[in-house]
This record gives sequence, structure tokens and C-alpha cells, in this order.
Amino acid sequence: MSSESGEVSTALKKAGFVFIGIACLSPFITTALALILGILFTIAFGNPFDKRLNKPSSLILKVAVVGLGFGIKMQEAWEVGKNGFVLTLLLVATVLLVGYMISRLLKLEVKLQYLISVGTAICGGSAIAAVAPTIKAHSTQISMAMASVFLFNAVALFVFPSIGHYFELSQNQFGVWSAMAIHDTSSVVGAAQAYGREALSVAVTSKLARTLWIIPIVFLSLFLFKGERSFKKFPWFILFFVAAVFIGQYLPGSFSSGISIIARRLMVLVLFLIGSSISIEGIKTIGFKAIAFTGLLWVATSVLSLIAVLAWLG
Repeated sequence: MSSESGEVSTALKKAGFVFIGIACLSPFITTALALILGILFTIAFGNPFDKRLNKPSSLILKVAVVGLGFGIKMQEAWEVGKNGFVLTLLLVATVLLVGYMISRLLKLEVKLQYLISVGTAICGGSAIAAVAPTIKAHSTQISMAMASVFLFNAVALFVFPSIGHYFELSQNQFGVWSAMAIHDTSSVVGAAQAYGREALSVAVTSKLARTLWIIPIVFLSLFLFKGERSFKKFPWFILFFVAAVFIGQYLPGSFSSGISIIARRLMVLVLFLIGSSISIEGIKTIGFKAIAFTGLLWVATSVLSLIAVLAWLG
């Protein structure tokens, strides 16, 4: 009887897991919520599929990253990016350098700090997702990096408009600042929209230009971690991502937007699967340090980018 009860319990857990996974493909589940649901489900019930999801999760992640490339408009990004190229380059380089220095003080694991630094420097979860397979990051490292970055994205969404009004930033200044200092696109849009219509327009295009830095960062990651990968393990999906960016420029807008939307939903599913792979032991090991590191790096990024915007666009 107990054996049958155990089988029923396992079947129910699998059904619940699959149901949430399917729900992640709907527009009602956000990226942050998907990650949290994955973590909470595993803590409460365990992962009924255990390690069998590692390969499918990795494949879906790569497909999603390639799909996101179709949504990047090169012309718009270039028009905005050419004016702020130096500023963005300095920001990315500074965040990676400061991240390395802070991680040494906190003695944070190398790959975890690198994922968080890349996510903070460029575009949050998308950058982490693109770089993770390149450096062969563990699912726990990916999950903790994304969770930490999402946490401070949520904080920025609420506090940035107030800070902007305190410093009497113009619509243009706030748009550029939010695009530089907030990682995730949805949070950038939310904060800028609360500040004003012009700020929103500037923020979206500026964020788009910043997103393009995913491409050079991926190849930089290959160079930095070359000792751990062979040419046979080259992340070929990144070349497909680059191809998708260029092909997307010649496709009908509705078609490329449709692919991008599907890719974003797949990314939400991936975050649920990644969250479901983390253990309580993993959270205890790197949880506090990851959050402390992300917070310090985020504050440094926000302050430095605000100073730069006031100096450049004042």
C-alpha cells in the first residue's frame, strides 16, 4: 500500500511540475516569478525529474538566446549607441573590474561573480543566460546569479524615479541613467515609464544599444575561460545568435517580434527549470555572499553611472 501511495505522490509531483512549466509559457508568469517558483517547488517537494532536466534545460536556453537575437534592432541600437559608445564601454569595463575587486574581498566563487558582473554590466538575465554555457557554469551558479540580479532590479524599479526627481534629472538624463544602471529590460521600462514618456523612449533605445554588448562579452568570456574549454566545445549557438541579429533586420517586423516573444517565454521556462535545480545546501553555501556582492556592485554601478550622466549630459 505504501508503495502505491509513494507512486501516486511522485506522479502528482511530476504533474504539478509539468503544469507550472507549461504555465511559464503564458504571459502571466514573469522571469523573476518563474525562478522563485522553481526554487520553492524543489524546496517543498523536491525535483521529481532530478538531473534528467539538465540537457533539455541547456538546449532550451540556447534556443531562447538565439531567438532573442531576432528582437534586436541594429539600426536603432547603432543610432543611440554611437553617441554613448565610450560611456557604455567605460561602464562595462568598470563594472567587470569593480566586480572582480569586490569578489576578491568577499572570496566569492569565480564563475558566480563573473555571471553577476556580466549581468550587472549589460542586461541582467539575458547576459547571464548567454554567457553561462560559454564558461560552463553550474545550474546553481546560474540560478543564484539571476536571483541576485532580479532582486536588485525590483528595488531599482521603485527607487530610481524618486532618486531622479531628487537630483532633478531631465527626461533624457533619467532615460540614459536607467538604461545604464538597471539590468533587466522590463525594470528599465517600468522605471522610465514612471518618470515620463520621453524618458521611456530614451531608456528603451539606450538599453537596446547596451544589450548588443552581449556579443563581445561572450567572446571575451571564451578568452578568459579558455583553459576550461576546448575548440570542440565552442558555443556555436552564439554564432547563431549573431546571425539571428543580422537576419532579423531583413525580416518583417511582426515576424521577428513574434520569434522574440516566443524566445522570451522559453527563457521564462528555462528560469523555472534552473530554479528547480537548486538545493538548500547550494543556497546556504553562496546565497548571502551572492546577494551582498550583487548589492555592492549594483550600488557602485548606479552611483558611477549617475555621476557619468550628470557630467556628460549635464
